[in-house]
Amino acid sequence: MQARWIRIGIMVLVAGAVVGIGIRQVHLERAAVRREARWTFGAGPSGMIGQRGFWTGLTRTDSVSCQQEIEALVGVLEVIPDYAPAQRALSLAYAYAGSSSQAIRSAERYADLEPRDLDLPLLLASVYSLAGRYDEALDILGRVEDPDTLVSWFEKMQGDILVAKGMCGQAGKAYQRFISCARYDGVRADGYFLLGRVRIQQGRYADALESFDQCGYPGSSDVRTRVGRGLTFARQGLVERARAEAGRIDSSAANGDAASFDLYLLMMGRILMAEKRWEAAILTLREGVERTQFPERLRYMTALAKAYGLAGEFEQARETLNCCLAVNSACAEARYLSARIYENQDLPDHALAEYEIFLDTWRDADPDLPMLVDAQRRVEGIRTSP
Repeated sequence: MQARWIRIGIMVLVAGAVVGIGIRQVHLERAAVRREARWTFGAGPSGMIGQRGFWTGLTRTDSVSCQQEIEALVGVLEVIPDYAPAQRALSLAYAYAGSSSQAIRSAERYADLEPRDLDLPLLLASVYSLAGRYDEALDILGRVEDPDTLVSWFEKMQGDILVAKGMCGQAGKAYQRFISCARYDGVRADGYFLLGRVRIQQGRYADALESFDQCGYPGSSDVRTRVGRGLTFARQGLVERARAEAGRIDSSAANGDAASFDLYLLMMGRILMAEKRWEAAILTLREGVERTQFPERLRYMTALAKAYGLAGEFEQARETLNCCLAVNSACAEARYLSARIYENQDLPDHALAEYEIFLDTWRDADPDLPMLVDAQRRVEGIRTSP
């Protein structure tokens, strides 16, 4: 009799958990429709009407929220191991938190449970890309015969992966296709911003400015245009022009939009580095790291590591880069910066090893990329030095 009541209690518990999850998801999805669509990890739209996305249910993606989501989902899966939506959500929560290997495990488990999910290729490509498994991610996207309504997001994801591989020419074409497929002004603006970043990496600064100028649209705060222009001028060392762009940003608009404010912090960090104000740059970029989640957090962490290196704080720079590489061992900029720091510490053998990993990661990269050309020059210098 006692065993019977125990079984009944377990069944009630499981049923309650399923009903609770269902009710929570309905409320979250209804709330998402009321919110302006925003970028989510995996390049899918969040709760956008008429589109599918990878929404985990997170309304915030700070570290505390991610950890709470992970703990809740792990608890659900302990009771219902084959509950596919929880596996998908857990994969993305791990990805936001930077636990790339765990994100992959959960995504692959979800693939076993829901192999016909049309969103599955984007999910797998996202987590593989976060872990630096770029070729596998591209292969997954390349095998999709009909991306259906997510065609623009496939193009965006391909562009992101190609940028990571240093294939900026092809990435630019992917982002242009993404822009042409986008159905919303805000999404198109995101595409132009991404295209502008590629142009900066290529050293095509005039083209970058042209792309950033197209980020604005009626009703927008135009923050991305100003941030993009500021980043471009800062990369060129044109500090006064970069400062002028920063001064044109409506601080209230930037503070009202978390994503815009995070971009503002990145721009200010770059400007402060161009001004050789290392300590101020470090403080600004630290705040950016604390505010963002992966994969975008990698960009802030590499910028912070560079600021530490320029300030001569090599141990802090090394610690920051190690955190990047723990998430993505193929992060090209992190490898390049690691090599530069070893050079500054007069450790040429260590620098050479890092440069070689960087060059292997970018073996298919466009040959005229400034960072690639500089790395090749430095490798030759180390190998020919007495």
